[in-house]
Order: sequence, then structure tokens, then C-alpha cells
Amino acid sequence: PPGGLRISQTTQRMVQGLFEMHPQAPIAVKGAAEPLATWLVERRLSRRLARRELGVRGVQTPLMGRAAELQALQASWHQLLAGTPPVQVSTLVADAGLGKTRLLNEWLAWSRQQAAQLLWVAASARLASEHQPYDLLQTLVHDLLQLPDAESPAQARQAFVNAVVARLPADERPEAQAHVLGYLLGMDFSGSPHVAGIVQEGAQIRSRAFHTLRQLLASEAAGRPLVLLLEDLHWADAGSLQFLRETVRVWTGGALWLLATARPTLDEHDAAWQAIETQRLALQPLAPVPTELHRLLTERAAGNPYYMQELLQMLFDRGALQVVDAAPDSLAQWRWHPDRFDARQMPATLAGVLQARLDGLPAAERQALARAAVIGPEFDDAALLALDPAAGSQLAALVARQLLVALQQDDAVVVQRHAFGHQLMQEAAYASLLKPERLWAHGQVAAWWHARAESDGQADAWIPAADHHERAEQT
Repeated sequence: PPGGLRISQTTQRMVQGLFEMHPQAPIAVKGAAEPLATWLVERRLSRRLARRELGVRGVQTPLMGRAAELQALQASWHQLLAGTPPVQVSTLVADAGLGKTRLLNEWLAWSRQQAAQLLWVAASARLASEHQPYDLLQTLVHDLLQLPDAESPAQARQAFVNAVVARLPADERPEAQAHVLGYLLGMDFSGSPHVAGIVQEGAQIRSRAFHTLRQLLASEAAGRPLVLLLEDLHWADAGSLQFLRETVRVWTGGALWLLATARPTLDEHDAAWQAIETQRLALQPLAPVPTELHRLLTERAAGNPYYMQELLQMLFDRGALQVVDAAPDSLAQWRWHPDRFDARQMPATLAGVLQARLDGLPAAERQALARAAVIGPEFDDAALLALDPAAGSQLAALVARQLLVALQQDDAVVVQRHAFGHQLMQEAAYASLLKPERLWAHGQVAAWWHARAESDGQADAWIPAADHHERAEQT
């Protein structure tokens, strides 16, 4: 339609979860033997609604074995709307691959169908977050204020100050509050008269900044129930966790629900977290499916959904499974080719499956994936190109194989960031590099961050630069 955007089924699979899209009738395209299935893109989902799509391509699977946990989350939702108790803290705890994100996505899909006015704020910790002060709060504030991507640190600071001032009462010195909060979050407000006199008073800065952030949360909620979605809390930094614990104790801004996901190592990382929990849902491995048809897969996966997913992806990679596309409004079907796969060659462990998928890649794709793993679970395309100029041409293929996910940025025409589909795949790709190449690659990435810090004036770039210098064993 005029002014609209129609995309193919292939493109839709790459960006699903990031845009609101509706299937259209197949259309004839010159050069194509059959009419092509298409989708109409309606709008970009906000950060608060956008969710990365998980699972195996070509099929939409129902949530399995998590009915009790889903019902528990739904009950907490109703308690949130009723305001009793006024503050809830729920933690989904499970090892990697057991379905925390899938359960959370399923609950989010259900909750969006409910007629309720509330405020969602989402933040997720990263592998390197633990050693970066207030990293989780930076993500939370960015989502809360819906800050645009800025071209320079100065523009980022100004956009941040404008957003804070617009949300706080004029008689409470909102600019001063913005400068103190921004300073805590790593922005360069050291020259501000509101900060200069207290730069040595860490406790005072923290107390004032925490108070301001709670004011912003309450102001933005405007009496509505507030949900903080916090993912991978086991990687969160100590300062952010302290803010969350304090907020639970002193919150008076209406109904509040902290809904977090974490691995069991959270209890070692923050022994005080359990004291504020009102609900903990510990996900156990799924019970094996008791059928002869699925015995091979279920016994190898041992109830681990991610293991099962990677086994299936390996079958797709080797041609033993093929997707038979159906109509746009129906599920695709699978076709099984047992003659194309020897069950005796299936790896016996998840690590073996991941390694087999890596070994089965073309050499150029395997090298690009391994070098991307050096940068981290998420990475700038520019960093990868600086490390390996030929890797850019492999990204689309790696996304199509669901080894990488394209991270669309606000107002960006071209994807400039990617992420591994799962942390375990990133770890496997990283481990595939020999030590000399790993050290060299870390040195190259450190140099890229170093150049970025100097040329763009991004002070926070020194942190990953130092980390990669250390991993490169450079002094």
C-alpha cells in the first residue's frame, strides 16, 4: 500500500518481535516460480514491548511444562492491579537454557491482552555488568526516559537533563538532580556546579541520585501500577542491586512489582536478595516426553529446552529436517529425512552439539562467529569489522542460522549491532579459538575501544578497552 512497507517471510523471521507485523496474501513476484508470502509492517515496537523471538524456525511451539509457574505470575499480576501487597518481588531462577526468557515472553504476551493501565520499565544485565558501576541502572533509566540515541556525549547529557527536568517539579531544582543522577550513572557532569562540591562524597551522591531515580519512577507511573522487568540479575552490579533493595523497602509511589530472571548463582552474587523476595519460581528441567518417536532427542537433551533447540537446529543444518512453508496464517510443517542423518553421530552433550554446529559451518562463517565471540555476547558491527573486515559479509547468514540476532536500533535504517542467540553459543565459539588467536583478537578489540574513547570522547569506552587489554595479557 502507498506509504507502507511489505516484507518477505525471510525478512519477517529476522525482525519478528521488533515490529508489529500482519501476514498478507501471497503475491506474484517477477522471477519467482511461486507466489511469495509477505507481511505488512505497521510500526516499530517500543523498547518496553519489543522482545527477542526465541525457538526453532518454522514452528510456533506451545509453552510446555510451565503451567504452574505461568499461573503464579498471572496471580501476581492480579495482586499488582489490586495493590495488595503494595510491593512484590518475584524472581524466576533457573540454569541457562531452562526457559526463563520463554516463560517471561509467554507471560508478557498474556499480560498485554489484559485491559490494564500500568507502566513497564525494562532493563537487563550483561556479562560484563558486574564490574561496571550502575550499569543496570543505566539501562533502566534509558528505558524509563525513552532517551534517543545521541551522536555525542554532550548531546546525550543534554537529552538526559531535558528528560529529567520535564518530569520533576520546578521547585525541586530538577537540573541539579539531573546532574547528580547523571554523574552517578557515568555521565561527565564533573564540571557542573551542582556536582563539583560533592565529588568526594560518594555516599551523598548515591543517596541523592537514588532519591531522584525513585522520584522519576513515581512521576512516570503517575499513580499507575509499575512493573520493573529485570533480566539476568545474576550479572547485575552491586550498586544497582543496592538501589533495587532500598527501593523495595522505602517505596511509597503506588503498586510496584519487580519481576526478575536470574541463574542460581544470584544467591552467591547477592546474598541479601532473597530477603526482599515475595515470590521465587525455581524452574526445573522438563520431564522427558515418554514416546518412542522422541526418545532420542529427549534423552540427549535431558529436559534442557535449549539443548533440545540446538539438537533440532543441527538437524536443520544437516538437512535431516526441512521446513515446508504453509500459508501465512498457519504454522509451517517439518519434513523428516532420516537417511540424511546417522543417529550414532549425534553428540552426547550440549557442548558437543554446539561444537558440532560450529564445525558444520563454512570456514568464513565459523571464523566470523568466533571472532565476534571475543567482543562479547552483544557487539557493534564496527568492532567486528575492525577485527575482521571480511566478517561483515557473513552476518546475514549467521542470523539466518539463528546463531546471531540482529539488534535493530531506534531510527536506524541499517542494523549496526548483533547479539548471540544464546550465551552458551557465544561461550562455545569463544572456546574454539586457540590461545594465540584469542590474545591477538582481544588486543585488536582493545585498540578499537581505545580509539573510540579518544576520538568520540566516550569515557565509558575505557572500561571495555581495559578489560580487553587484560584479556590480551597486555600491560
